[in-house]
Order: sequence, then structure tokens, then C-alpha cells
Amino acid sequence: MSYRTLTRRPAGYCRSELRVEQCSVLLGDGREGLHQTTGLAVGSGPVALATADFNNDGQPDLAVANGKAGTVSIAFGRGKGEFLVTQTIPIGKDPVAIIAADVNADGKPDLVVLNSHSRFRPAY
Repeated sequence: MSYRTLTRRPAGYCRSELRVEQCSVLLGDGREGLHQTTGLAVGSGPVALATADFNNDGQPDLAVANGKAGTVSIAFGRGKGEFLVTQTIPIGKDPVAIIAADVNADGKPDLVVLNSHSRFRPAY
């Protein structure tokens, strides 16, 4: 099966296969090895991901930018490397990057998404 790796992170990567759009999580074994868990179905054309605890439950969650779909898929961590996609947010055409950061200083993670073809007009 051919696929292309789109974004690599220490805890996982996203790939766009011919028929399945998924994000795979690789769990570390503590001995410099990684083991793949079941793939997580996300939107069309995953290109980047960010991790943070978005629902404040102590488990890492994922936000996956889907380039073809123009969406972000939010997957809440359930522990042991398991995630459940619970929300898909439309964010505009062709997202290419995503980061999680506390941009408004409220102590909660926010998402910043870079789109390559948005029609954003700044207000002066």
C-alpha cells in the first residue's frame, strides 16, 4: 500500500492513503521502539497535527488539519493511545499548518491554523 507521510511528530504521524484518510499513533515502548495502534479516521487530506489537552481531562488530545476538506478534526484522548474524533470544524480552504498554544493567556490551549488560500482581509 503506498502512502506519503505528511507530518511527523514524536508521538505519531498523519498519512493520506488512496482510500483512507487517517492519523496513526505510534506508542513508545520505553526502549527506543515505537508500535503503531489502529489508525484514526480523520477528514480528507490530513496535512498537519497539534497535540494539547483540549478538554482538560489530563489526556493528550489531537487536532488534525485536513487540507482537502478545509477542516480541523478534534480527537479526544481516551488513554492508552486511543482517540475518538468528536468534532470537525470548518476552517477555510487549504489548511497547511496547525499549532496549539495559549494565545489569549486564559490557561487553556487554543489552535492557530495557517491556510494557504484564504480570502482574509485585515481590518485597519
